[in-house]
Formats: sequence, structure tokens, C-alpha cells
Amino acid sequence: MTGLGPEAQVAAATFLGISPRLVELLMGCCRGRALAVAAFAEDVEVAAELDSSACVRS
Repeated sequence: MTGLGPEAQVAAATFLGISPRLVELLMGCCRGRALAVAAFAEDVEVAAELDSSACVRS
């Protein structure tokens, strides 16, 4: 993570640490639960996908 400022390094390290559990954590938050109840759980899962679209570069 060279070339990143301290704040970006913290954000990147945090993401790397939680990324294996991203769907679980998003589904566990208030809005994720609300979306699941409203039959939009699949949308939360899609939002958590990494490098799944050619339209958005990482």
C-alpha cells in the first residue's frame, strides 16, 4: 500500500480485513436487513461483489 496517505492506508487495510465477510456484514447492518426484508437481499450480495463488472475499474 505504498503511495497512499495514512487515511487511505487505514481504509485499505480495513477493507482487506473485512472483505471475506463483506456480504455477512452488509446483511447484518440496519439497511442490509431492511433490504433483505423487502426482498432485495440479492441486491446487497451484488453490491458486495468485487471485480465483477467490466464497467467499473478497481
